[in-house]
Amino acid sequence: MSTPAQRTPLTLLAGFLGSGKTTLVNRILARPDAEPVLDALTSMVANNLEAHRAADVLLALHEEASAWDRVVDVKEALIDHEVDLSARVSMLREVAEIRERELSDLAGAFAAVGKAVGHTDESEAGQELLAELERLAEAGDQWGRFVELLDGEAERRSDDPHLASTLILRMAEACERTLDDPSGAI
Repeated sequence: MSTPAQRTPLTLLAGFLGSGKTTLVNRILARPDAEPVLDALTSMVANNLEAHRAADVLLALHEEASAWDRVVDVKEALIDHEVDLSARVSMLREVAEIRERELSDLAGAFAAVGKAVGHTDESEAGQELLAELERLAEAGDQWGRFVELLDGEAERRSDDPHLASTLILRMAEACERTLDDPSGAI
């Protein structure tokens, strides 16, 4: 038989669908003294241990609290472990949207879309991402970074001459049109 010092308290929560189990757990986890549990869940996401389950709990709490910086942290940790490129691109777009709309962080949104561009091809989705990146470059006056990113991607994608030339052309247009650098366009 175990001594009282060895016992770990455990609470089982059961109820019918819609009875408020999730609401109760969310209220408990929203309390200031629940920080160790939140830290444990965050660690689970970062270390890919039941990451999606832990992330679901954290995202619900952080979104309800409008803790958008924490939402981004959780999503970025999930992105690091995601192997499906289309899922990774989708998550990066979500991060970019949160950074732009909720955190007013255009540079962070640009960086997220820039990473997503690195995972796409010349498909319609890839073209949409390039257009989104260009929009963010304009909104945040990030043209220098835009050109650097496209230059790096064109070099990395040199095995696909058509895609590389598309990226170089966009880079040249940005140099000439926005940076007033015609020599950089050549």
